[in-house]
Amino acid sequence: FPVTIASENRGVRDAAYDRMLEIQQAKGTYKHLMQEGRREEAKQFLEENRHLISKASMSGRVQQQLGEWAALRRRVLDSATMTQEQKDERLDRLDQLSTRYAERFLQATE
Repeated sequence: FPVTIASENRGVRDAAYDRMLEIQQAKGTYKHLMQEGRREEAKQFLEENRHLISKASMSGRVQQQLGEWAALRRRVLDSATMTQEQKDERLDRLDQLSTRYAERFLQATE
């Protein structure tokens, strides 16, 4: 049972990272078109991808927060002072937090 939940949680976080990548790629393409002076093409691209590009700063914040939680997770795993029960409890809490955060990001960027 916990393996299924962990897999589902991982799937939600992976989907959030995929969405972040999609947003960053759209922003990068728009920026590239502008830098090359292809303003009409950039304008058209922006119109078609505004829903993604407008979420770029949110995406960056979410990516940073998820990264901080991943680093904290590694510190918990490496802890020599915590019992396995304490580690499991802390890891479960971190997984729940990061999964809920990723779910909210996915909903906000649909």
